[in-house]
Amino acid sequence: MTLPTSYVLLGFRALRKDKVASLINLVGLSVAVACAVALFLLLHEINTADDFHAHGDRIFLVGHAVEGRAGPERWGTAPEPLGPALAADLPQVERAVRVATHPALVRADGSTYHETLSFADAGFFDVFSFPLAQGSGGALADPSGVVLSAEAATKYFGAEDPLGQTLTVTLPSTRDTSGAVETLTVVGVAAPFHARADFRFDLLAGYDLQRAAGLAAPNDWASLTEATFLLLRRSADAREVSAQLDRYATVQNATSPDRPATFFLDSVQHPDWLTAWQIEDRALQAPLLWESVMFGLIALLMLLVACFNTITISLGAAARRLKEIGVRKAMGASRRELVQQFLIESLVLCSLAVLGGLLVA
Repeated sequence: MTLPTSYVLLGFRALRKDKVASLINLVGLSVAVACAVALFLLLHEINTADDFHAHGDRIFLVGHAVEGRAGPERWGTAPEPLGPALAADLPQVERAVRVATHPALVRADGSTYHETLSFADAGFFDVFSFPLAQGSGGALADPSGVVLSAEAATKYFGAEDPLGQTLTVTLPSTRDTSGAVETLTVVGVAAPFHARADFRFDLLAGYDLQRAAGLAAPNDWASLTEATFLLLRRSADAREVSAQLDRYATVQNATSPDRPATFFLDSVQHPDWLTAWQIEDRALQAPLLWESVMFGLIALLMLLVACFNTITISLGAAARRLKEIGVRKAMGASRRELVQQFLIESLVLCSLAVLGGLLVA
């Protein structure tokens, strides 16, 4: 039997010999490891939301910044004409997709539901990785069509085939209209959303449907849409596109001279960790800086407290083994061998604690 192997066996024997101290150390470290792993998994989930899109590294949100009463303000909204203008003018932009939402009354199979109806340009499914279980990616080009989530399709139609079914949708009234009533045909059903999808929809219709209810003004630079996404040909093109945004800000500011704005790009897959969380009305979740720091510090603090507790108890246990240490030194054991023994015993304890913590987490 080799020396390290004998030390491992001695480590297990030492754990059995001092059961109370070993149990306290093992439970304390295991709980700390389990909590730390759970917190780091939570942080990973928060910081990787919506990063499953195939073109995620090339998708950017266009936002605007203004000077507010309390200082600079950054918003995730943009003028309605901006997205189409960027797609038409800049070769670096492969597609531009605008997204908006409005409350609506949906009537299906004799029942009425209060829902949030989402609107998006026809290229939505080319930009975002939301596969359709039924229908095609060009479904939003149909002005009277609607795409349902898998949950909404089941809620409205149960086990029936939803394709071709109709929904009566009452859109909210505005200052100029009394509220439009539209009959929409189901032209697609989305597959169940990815587990990390923060950006979701229940009902998704074409963006131009808003015109019928007076909810959109596609040519009005003073009218803002909730989100404008750009799919760039290369992620490296973001800097060049950002440099071109000032000329569109000039057009925007001509319509709203009392509130001049500038435009900026924010990556969907890799948002700026320091500033993305400060963007108001950001369509996609951005990790909060203080949240990430707080959870990270809590996890590290728990591990440090458990380690200090283990060290304290281990020192007490070592003091009770002075006779054993003296006998081993009398038999010719060197200081190095004694240190190796105690280190391997600690390694055995830590390995069991990590394994236990991972099983609990």
